[in-house]
Amino acid sequence: MQNLLKRLSLAALVAACLPAAAGRVGVDGARVWVAPDNTRVVFDLTAPAGAYRLFTLRGPDRVVIDVPGGGWSAGARRSVKPQGYVKALRSADKRGGLRLVLDVDREVRPSSFLLRPGAPYGHRLVVDLYATTPAAT
Repeated sequence: MQNLLKRLSLAALVAACLPAAAGRVGVDGARVWVAPDNTRVVFDLTAPAGAYRLFTLRGPDRVVIDVPGGGWSAGARRSVKPQGYVKALRSADKRGGLRLVLDVDREVRPSSFLLRPGAPYGHRLVVDLYATTPAAT
């Protein structure tokens, strides 16, 4: 009887952990691509991001992406080369998830979407940054 209870307890523990592990989104790295009218940042993910939150902050200007259940994958490249509107990429653990912060060189209007896997890439979160004002000359 005790052996059966131990097995049931172990099974319940494993079942309780499976949803948390299944919902984990690993961030493998980020790439920046500069277009004539915007700067695109692509985050490579190990699983669909599901619900994420994207918003901007001022003083200094930055774009924030909160990924619930997210975290950096082992060996992930955690920085980007400054280009376009992006000056740097920072991150922090935030309440069981990952906060990604793009430091930008001006006020931007972000637009984002998720992409399903397509060779040679896996799941991706794409963030397009559009300047709200023209660059100073």
